Amino acid sequence: AFANFDFKGRVYSLGVVFVSVLIAYVFQIVAGFIDSTNITVGTGQSYIAFVIYYSVGPCFISTMGPAIINALVTHKLTKNGTQRIKSFFSSKNSVQNAMFVSTFIIFLIAIAFTTVFDMWPLIKPLFTDGYIRESSMNVVVTNYISYLIFYLVMQYPVYYFMYKIYDSYVLKNPEKKPKEKS
Repeated sequence: AFANFDFKGRVYSLGVVFVSVLIAYVFQIVAGFIDSTNITVGTGQSYIAFVIYYSVGPCFISTMGPAIINALVTHKLTKNGTQRIKSFFSSKNSVQNAMFVSTFIIFLIAIAFTTVFDMWPLIKPLFTDGYIRESSMNVVVTNYISYLIFYLVMQYPVYYFMYKIYDSYVLKNPEKKPKEKS
């Protein structure tokens, strides 16, 4: 939907995403208070601060960040106009190019974050000691394969099918058609 809006509509749709992320953030905090089985951080104010602070990552960083990246990439690649998607892959369609570029950027960011924050302790011995434990290697390989599948293979089809659902909705409800870009 974002690819078809004018600038004002794009800002509005990003605002809708922000509100949905904010609602998810509130639910994440509530869930953190309910399920405190894995948390060994004090009680009272320190626990409340802990839950609120650690709910930011899943909500804003991993949800709002990619939405903003998608918004910027889509704005940049579709500012000269869009056309309807007719096939699953096409490098000549600006909307699909935005989907490809967004998928690749978010994949690279996810790989960088998991390498720095999750995998580095497991792969560091390879660089310092010249070897890596088999169990660590299994975790690293499994993690990277899952990131490859989720962020590179599955993300584009999700963008594609969401675009198709939106496009179908607009065709069935012509009064909901977005304003043409100015």
